[in-house]
Amino acid sequence: MSKVVSTPYDNMRFFKAYHTPLFESLTKEGEVFVGNSDRPWVYINSNEAKTESLSALVKLLSEDYVNFALVEDWMVDTITRDFVRTREMVCTRFYLPNGVTLPHSEAQVSVLTVDDAIEIQNSHAYNEYTDLEYVTEQIKNGYGACVRLEGKLVAWAITHDDGAIGFLFVQPEHRGKGYGEAVTKWIAERLRKDGFAVYVHIEADNFKSMNLAKKLGFVEDRNVRWFTLEERK
Repeated sequence: MSKVVSTPYDNMRFFKAYHTPLFESLTKEGEVFVGNSDRPWVYINSNEAKTESLSALVKLLSEDYVNFALVEDWMVDTITRDFVRTREMVCTRFYLPNGVTLPHSEAQVSVLTVDDAIEIQNSHAYNEYTDLEYVTEQIKNGYGACVRLEGKLVAWAITHDDGAIGFLFVQPEHRGKGYGEAVTKWIAERLRKDGFAVYVHIEADNFKSMNLAKKLGFVEDRNVRWFTLEERK
């Protein structure tokens, strides 16, 4: 059953469901989980938004774990400490509340296959943060949907390793036909059916995606970010 309110813990829950733990700990302060996707990612859920609680959780981690996912604004300084943040991406998280019904679409939606991975990796705007292996794994193990016309891939979306709907892309000559809405709806319905929350992450300058999310009923949640820590030189 989908949630009325979704938080970044839903991302952590999805990631945990599909990744073997390299490290995990549950304490009175909260929870830490490290799993390997394209790299070992650290997820931290602090029971309280307090520096002391978060610091105690960070101290549980080996210094080898330097890639952090779904970091909220208030957590940044405590996690960063004396390190430098690299490969940083900041997004706004939107979620789809329970009860919001996505619009009907006449488009014929089908499932992506691993043979689509090369075109998807080469087409999406953030391919510097992904690679072919990552895209292939998300098609195999996540939720992927597409629209094909005469056998040609014209629109698609896939969930990321944390369950966020992403990779949304419509070929320029087919935009304005509702295909983006159709593949988003297809994935959202299956996430809900399997008991997962529905959410997306959008960079601040991606106005088209933000407008689409709001049009479909997604609600703005909070800023989240991903980064890698490196020692200062």
